Amino acid sequence: MVGHHTLDIYEGASGRENPAGYDGNVTRGLGMDVMSKDQLEENGITGALDLADKSVIGVLSEVVLRLNESKKDDRHVNPELVDRHRDSMVIREVFSDANLRSATTTCLGAGLLLWRSNFIVKDLDSREASWQHSRLFEDADAPLDIYNTDNHFTVLLAVTAMGFAHISGSHLPIEGFDRSGLERHVGEFPNSVEDRVRQMTFEPGQFALFHSSLLHRNQPILRADLPGILMVGRLVREGTRIPERYSSPGALLTLVP
Repeated sequence: MVGHHTLDIYEGASGRENPAGYDGNVTRGLGMDVMSKDQLEENGITGALDLADKSVIGVLSEVVLRLNESKKDDRHVNPELVDRHRDSMVIREVFSDANLRSATTTCLGAGLLLWRSNFIVKDLDSREASWQHSRLFEDADAPLDIYNTDNHFTVLLAVTAMGFAHISGSHLPIEGFDRSGLERHVGEFPNSVEDRVRQMTFEPGQFALFHSSLLHRNQPILRADLPGILMVGRLVREGTRIPERYSSPGALLTLVP
């Protein structure tokens, strides 16, 4: 595990000892089985699934909002909210959650590294999210292999109630829709692709796993008070070379040994 300095705002808010000390038991009835794996393979996403310990969500929200106070402009992602798993126990606790570990092992196997974590905070001034994928690189400077389903995955966690839209099956080739020359953010689609749009809803403490090449919109649709908060973790297979422009010292974390 990566060395760290625990944030004071976590220690003061929690009052719990050994917060990540799970005993290996997993909450049942979550569908984290063959069905979840089949959903991921067919649709490109599986969820919503529940964290084993949802009590962490309140603390996580406090941490994020305090970090976000340092925001100086209207950039989509506040740099203060990127890769804080390096120094925040509560964020590492989420990625150590028994149910999240079980889901990643069942659906993706072992040998996974967390190379990036970030939070997105939505308020009244936030811009509408565009359709996009999250496959930022392949391996070092190799060209993107957008339909390689053996690597590059995303964990999406709802810190507040939110909605999520995706284009089902877009991690695989779709007849009549050539993605080879498209940018990461996509504007228009053929009708056959529009028919694949699916909506999902998440309660606080629920998460999903999806292929990073899946086209999606991570705009929270709040059923509660602003601000809206979501957490994203990006995973790669062990041995994948992280390009220097995306590397963050001390950020690599083994998710599933």
